[in-house]
Amino acid sequence: MEKYISHIRIYHENEAHEQFLNGIQFFKKGQYRQALDAYFTALVILRDYPDIYSSIGRVYHVTGEYSKALEYYKKAIAINPSHPSGWHFVGKAHNDLHNFAEAVEAFTKALECDPKNYMTYLNLSIAYDGMGKPSEASKVLEDLVRLYPDHPISAADSSDEMNAELDKAVRYLREALARQADDNNNPDSPSQSEKDIHWDDLF
Repeated sequence: MEKYISHIRIYHENEAHEQFLNGIQFFKKGQYRQALDAYFTALVILRDYPDIYSSIGRVYHVTGEYSKALEYYKKAIAINPSHPSGWHFVGKAHNDLHNFAEAVEAFTKALECDPKNYMTYLNLSIAYDGMGKPSEASKVLEDLVRLYPDHPISAADSSDEMNAELDKAVRYLREALARQADDNNNPDSPSQSEKDIHWDDLF
């Protein structure tokens, strides 16, 4: 009897994992409703699987429902508090909600888990900029330069030049995210599948 129950459990867990993978594919194709359906189906069985909560949050995030996204990101880090991408996405949602102090806290925790995450540094600089703290934002980029000295942003070697590079980085990211939001809201724009966008490349 116990062996039979074990086989049933394994079967359902495998089915749940398959649904989760299906959700990822739907997400990549921009089929967000289908992605949510697949993720929530998987969640019935895999309730302690943080990546599912995080993936649900990503769907809500990319469709502009930042508060819902934040709710599911927080559920992911409640299960795994040391997950760097979980904290990163919490910070990203706070940035988009203009909760910049909370974003700084989340990005700082993300960097404690993954101190070389390039996008976390850039988003942290945006959070400090949103708080009206350009010197802190500049320091974040200086730290980034030390980690990635060959990156174009590292061309600046003085404080004034670094501040100019910060402005460029912040402006570029905001414009990129604005274009992403416009694409999501414009039915005539190329679909996510046509552009082959990967979530981690956007954030």
